[in-house]
Amino acid sequence: MASSHDADRGSDSQRTSSGANDTPAPARQGSRLWTAVLLILFASIIGSCCLCGGFLFRQWPTFQEDPTAAEELTRQLLSIEIPETFTPQGTIEWHVSFLLTMRGAYFSHTIDDGALTLLEVDSQFMERPAFRRHIIDSLHQHGAGSGFDLKVLQTETRVFDVAGEQVSFEFLTAEDRSTGEGRRLADGVVVVNGVPVLVSLWVDEDIWDEEMVTRLIESIGPAAAAGTGNGEQP
Repeated sequence: MASSHDADRGSDSQRTSSGANDTPAPARQGSRLWTAVLLILFASIIGSCCLCGGFLFRQWPTFQEDPTAAEELTRQLLSIEIPETFTPQGTIEWHVSFLLTMRGAYFSHTIDDGALTLLEVDSQFMERPAFRRHIIDSLHQHGAGSGFDLKVLQTETRVFDVAGEQVSFEFLTAEDRSTGEGRRLADGVVVVNGVPVLVSLWVDEDIWDEEMVTRLIESIGPAAAAGTGNGEQP
């Protein structure tokens, strides 16, 4: 059900990236912005689990700005049809001692500002219902709007059939307070082989394509067998 309200789902971003390639400058800048957003998301999830802050500094996340690595990790996480308007950028991985492992692949929009992120959170405690529920709730809470200073204008929750399961996705219409630009965001958590994966997308208002987003969500399934190509369903 749709509702309108003002809220913040964001915080200030840091710049974090590693590696270099021949990607055009605008794409590199977008990639670096999104790695900073992912870093905030990771730290928020760890903080919400009340994990020792010392782990964060001893085991800092690893970023890899590598399109091939992003495609390969996507194949490992789940099966999904990535729209042609998104290009793979890189990966991020964070091992928090024996407690948690988070890894994700991120894609940037080829035309304007926008990003698609796939983030998996795994733990030896995942079989505990309360812990698993907490991780899923944390992923929902720190979804597509994390790292941005947003004025949320409207929210809507929609339920999709994803691999035979009913999964809720939250759609946001928002304004970026720092730029005044309109933003559209969508995120949801799917469970693949018992492990939650956040599917998170944001784009500028002027390139929002609702049919594309619906097709992307409905294409999600269990991880494809190795060699089926680009994380898409065979």
